[in-house]
Amino acid sequence: MFDSRAEWESEFDGRKYLCKEAGFFSKYDLVIATNYSSSISNLICCKCKSVGVKTAFFSDGIYDLANSIRNPLLLGNRRVLYGYLPFDYFFAVNKVVLFSGHPQFFYYLPRRVVNMNSILELPESDKLLITTANSAYFDNAEYGSLIKLINQVIAYVSSKGMQFSIRIFDEKILGDLVLPDGVHNDVGDEYEECLRGYSHVITTPSTIALTSMYHGRATAQLIYRSEPASVSSAWNIPSIEAFDAAYESFRLRDGNLMSYQSASIAFSSDSISPEQAVETVLLQERELYDQYSQFRESEAERILNSSFNLNLEYWFRKFYERSIFRKYFVFLKSFIRQ
Repeated sequence: MFDSRAEWESEFDGRKYLCKEAGFFSKYDLVIATNYSSSISNLICCKCKSVGVKTAFFSDGIYDLANSIRNPLLLGNRRVLYGYLPFDYFFAVNKVVLFSGHPQFFYYLPRRVVNMNSILELPESDKLLITTANSAYFDNAEYGSLIKLINQVIAYVSSKGMQFSIRIFDEKILGDLVLPDGVHNDVGDEYEECLRGYSHVITTPSTIALTSMYHGRATAQLIYRSEPASVSSAWNIPSIEAFDAAYESFRLRDGNLMSYQSASIAFSSDSISPEQAVETVLLQERELYDQYSQFRESEAERILNSSFNLNLEYWFRKFYERSIFRKYFVFLKSFIRQ
């Protein structure tokens, strides 16, 4: 993000400064954090806040309610994702629902979500991609529900003759899938490049859904947990019966549902790039500082020019020179010298 910004003097891996006093961070204009599960990063941001140094947090994917309240990395420390935000600015991919604190929110698109400058064209022939998030389940019960649903979907689209591939990195999931012969696991390219060959996507709730919808692919989400998905796709698959009822509209990319899908991610069109995000913060802070400086100077000038501004030293001297107390003071001085 900072490679193309020579005017920004940047330093990385600030966690090595954990033991520094808060005043050490006063030399920075902005401190950026990206890992909320890191207590070291959070404590450093608290130190920055105590000395007035601005901090910004960048989330790396969509906010997901299930991940917020059931992520084992946070539950082990009896915490909730974004339980308290000590940051001045928070850059999110989508709306953060549960949080405490008072950061200023912005939408932005990380390069891992959308890296291409234009929307991908659809391939000439329809083809389905079945994929999952890298961490698609939190416990064995959820895993069992997910595997059952994916295998039912695979059997169903196979029976319909729909061309499809999978994109699965999780070896445990791969080992439990029941696949027809010749199904390709398309994991060779980055996701956006991979998406060029597909018109339809079925995925678990994740950032992948947002990327697919952004590029105009008919996108269905596998629903296998009670928490709602954070991004509203036009199609959801809670059961194979529900998928059967919606299959034709999904296959034909129903116009009304595709319009709904586009509208549900309208916030992404207002999102900014990571570089623009940092520029926004620095520019805003510069403008606020300039306003503060101008206000302070104008107030000081008003005081100096005010008719109520009494030069007390001048008036005390005049009083002393004209008062009867002067001769007693001079006498006292001469007496002391004797």
